[in-house]
This record gives sequence, structure tokens and C-alpha cells, in this order.
Amino acid sequence: MDVIKQFFTKELPTHLQNLPIPESLEGFSKLSQDEWKSLAPFLMCGFLFFLYSVRIFLSVITPSPKRRINKSVKLHESKVVDSCSIDTDFTKAPDVEKLVFCRCWKSSKWPMCDGSHVKHNKETGDNLGPLIVKKA
Repeated sequence: MDVIKQFFTKELPTHLQNLPIPESLEGFSKLSQDEWKSLAPFLMCGFLFFLYSVRIFLSVITPSPKRRINKSVKLHESKVVDSCSIDTDFTKAPDVEKLVFCRCWKSSKWPMCDGSHVKHNKETGDNLGPLIVKKA
């Protein structure tokens, strides 16, 4: 820790005081090659800080790209749709032959599917689809 303390309290301030920083922009044109070499690390740090700041700013104002939700299930299919039959009488809705459940979490009628996965699939190349439960 003493080495780090000495660097920040003695060596770095001394080095910074000895940097050839001109008082105007015109003074930069009069710097020698050795003076430019001594300024180069600080100019690079400033430039990298600027680029990093711009990157953060752009990530805040630019919407993130649409990404796939499904990363492992039946990727070779254009749309993943599963169905199964169940032995029940659908007592709450006797006239219903099938129930279609959302699996993309984008439905405005969740947990029922409203087809929102279609837009998502077009935007991202994903292959999400609903779960269809049919009356046996």
C-alpha cells in the first residue's frame, strides 16, 4: 500500500506539474516531439474517457435492439406451437373447444394469447408461439 500511496501523493503530482501544457490552442503547435510524447498518455486517457462517455450517452438515448426470447426450444421450426388434449369438460366454458395460452409474455390479454408473438417473431427472427390446449 505504501507504493500506491507514494505514487498518488508524490510521483503523480510531480509528473503532472512537469507536463508541457500550453496556455492556448496555438501553443500545441509549438510543442516538440518529446513534449508530445510526454502528453500522449494523458491525451489518450482523455480521448478514451470521451469515447466511453459518448457510448454511455448513446446507450441511454438509443433503444436496445430486439432480441430473441427463445434461445433453446425447437429453434429449427419457424414457430413453436405445442398442443395437448386433456380429459376435462371445460366446465367454466363448455362451448370452448380449445384454449390458447401466451408463452411470449407480450400478450395484452395474458395469460391468453392475443397473437403478439407474431410481431415479435418478425422483428427478431424468433420462433415463439402459444400453447394450445384442446378439449379431448
